[in-house]
Amino acid sequence: DYSVSPPVQISIFLSGLDTLCRVQALASRIFVDENEWDETRRRHLFYASFLKPLYELSENSLTDDKSKNDKRQSPFHRLLSEGLKLPKSDIKSIEVVLRGSSGLQNLVGNFDLTDATILSGRERESLRWLFWQALSPLGIMWREALLLFLASLPVPLPVAVDRYSRLIDVIKNELSLDPNLLDGQWKMQPMLTGAQIRERALPALRGEAFQQVLQAQEEWQVRNE
Repeated sequence: DYSVSPPVQISIFLSGLDTLCRVQALASRIFVDENEWDETRRRHLFYASFLKPLYELSENSLTDDKSKNDKRQSPFHRLLSEGLKLPKSDIKSIEVVLRGSSGLQNLVGNFDLTDATILSGRERESLRWLFWQALSPLGIMWREALLLFLASLPVPLPVAVDRYSRLIDVIKNELSLDPNLLDGQWKMQPMLTGAQIRERALPALRGEAFQQVLQAQEEWQVRNE
């Protein structure tokens, strides 16, 4: 599936090795508390770090979930399942870290950390929703995705460590996003369940329009809680 010349193969290998070394060095500086050093999550992070160039090379790096009838898997997914023969749970976590790192690049890459303390109420609400959208789908692996994103930046490691600490402070304190909620340990209870919405307000609503209503309710809660 990856038909590339030997020089490109060497370049991919060296790039993955460099990312892995930076991630390992950064993780040793950030996760100093033994309670934060979960061996399984670190193993998934290290796999994701080394394989990041291959993930980026694949045009369709994740299984296409848009079509329920399309059972094809991406070359990257097949590499993990057939080449490395990793369990499904490992593959899911590795892909979550890689997908999350890419999403954070689009969000945090354009975000000035010094601006967080002077945001207006509406700006803070909008930023809170953006971070929620980026982090909550990652579940317990959101810290690993954040670390991989920062390790991939062309900055010295001490700067990456400072940015990690600053981002955690923004997420926890200035945006008031509870890590336990992001981890999935707690669930945000909707004001109205889907069944209640249909029963009380929108009995005929179905499909994509109904999903839009559910998302609008979630957005309101995240912005205002």
